[in-house]
Amino acid sequence: MIMRTICTFVCLVMLIITGISFIFIINPKRTKQIQSSFDLEQPIKDINGQNIQENLNLQKNTIVLFLNSDCDFCKQEIDFIDKNIDIFKSKYNLLIVSFENRDKLKIFENLTKIDNNSPFIIISDPDFDLINKYEITEFPSLFLFTPDGK
Repeated sequence: MIMRTICTFVCLVMLIITGISFIFIINPKRTKQIQSSFDLEQPIKDINGQNIQENLNLQKNTIVLFLNSDCDFCKQEIDFIDKNIDIFKSKYNLLIVSFENRDKLKIFENLTKIDNNSPFIIISDPDFDLINKYEITEFPSLFLFTPDGK
């Protein structure tokens, strides 16, 4: 049992390090151009029409996962998080952002077993406001923000 916990923790750390290393090491030119903070000043609504600020714990770090519901790699990211959901939900706010419309994302929510009790907050960005702000060019893209939004 302890070995499984250690393996899960190591996998989680490797996932985060891989995402961060891609952002800062592998693609340094891009990091100079992207928005370096997560702005919660402007209201952002989830696929249910609620302001996400109402559901965020501002004391936690926030993982923002940009995805496309048809992307197999994106589904693998969701599956990994889902398998380790207790670790993730205790430490992070979990946001999913997609350019797809709300109806398609609600279907995705149902297919991936994300429900109202899930810690995932799903955001539809059909106008590419957030996607352009963070210069997302490929899916999945993962960002980790501290409680102060950096």
